[in-house]
Amino acid sequence: SDVDTLTTLTQLAVECDSTHLGELAEAVFASDLYNEVAGMTGPEVFYDPRFRNALIGSRVRRHTAEHALDGPAEMFADEGNGVVEAIRFDLLSMGFASNEARPIIEAWGSMSAGDEPDPQKSMELLEDVRSSRVRMHEIESLSPGLAQRLYRERGVAHFGRYSIDLLMSQFPDREHGRGSDFMVMPHGDHNGAFYYTVRQFEKSLTPQGTWPQIIEADTVDEVVTGTSLLTGQYGSTPNLIIGGHGSKDSVNFGAGRLRARGKGDLVVYTGADTLNIDEVSDKLNHMVQFVRPDSHVVLVSCSTGAEGAIGHKIADFLSATVIAPRTPSNLKHMRRLPNGALVAEYYSDSTETIQPESKVHAAA
Repeated sequence: SDVDTLTTLTQLAVECDSTHLGELAEAVFASDLYNEVAGMTGPEVFYDPRFRNALIGSRVRRHTAEHALDGPAEMFADEGNGVVEAIRFDLLSMGFASNEARPIIEAWGSMSAGDEPDPQKSMELLEDVRSSRVRMHEIESLSPGLAQRLYRERGVAHFGRYSIDLLMSQFPDREHGRGSDFMVMPHGDHNGAFYYTVRQFEKSLTPQGTWPQIIEADTVDEVVTGTSLLTGQYGSTPNLIIGGHGSKDSVNFGAGRLRARGKGDLVVYTGADTLNIDEVSDKLNHMVQFVRPDSHVVLVSCSTGAEGAIGHKIADFLSATVIAPRTPSNLKHMRRLPNGALVAEYYSDSTETIQPESKVHAAA
């Protein structure tokens, strides 16, 4: 029974000299906690990272459901919040510095910008946050220090987006990594779309045994410098996958500094975290040297493939084939052609393959 379980766990906490009996009492009735402690009969349960994940996860979800927060951001913005403190402590225990923990928490909290309060959606997003923490513990148990390296060298904060196999495949030596696909995902993710994007990518390509080298970016400069870094390590890539919340005229990588909001495409992003259509030649200038003429650039960004949209400007400037959705849509499937090029398919039959003007004129 609940009472028996609480009594047993409380006794174990006393044996461990635990000072968190109040938190324990709050969390013990969460179903995921029962799942995590099943089969554990000794004090070691309190030192197990899965227990901490369940404890914090249940507290976050209950708090969110009660107050119908606009995703986790409102709560995560309060540095004195007990949940934030617990998560920060967990990050520090994994070896992250205090000045690294805050940006990671902010990246997780960004997954609600601009949305109306929706308890169910908040709960789903918080599961994504929790999955990142669980994935960090999993890869740390297999390769100590990998989580910190992925954050420090690749900017990765949303660990829950990626499978263990994908994360463990990062940082190959130069020979084995040569010719890898590059995947750039945004720090800002105001609706959890890019957790789904990566899952679809892995579902499509995992059977072929191909893994991209990944980076996460918060600004356009980080997209460029991160891609440049990967090119220096592994050579130019045949395929560059770029994710970001998009509109016809922009791609956003950060928290989504909204200047205006409407329906569908009527979203205007501003700031260093945004690539606008009239800034392509300026902000992407350095990418020209490491995007091959035969490269495919896959934009997982809503409406960037519409007529006259930013996807056309990127294709012409980089002289590369760009694949992008014409409407607000996410990735449905991806496949690899015999020549190694990736071809994407989006939902709502919105896939647009854009050839740069140079190739169109050459074919004519």
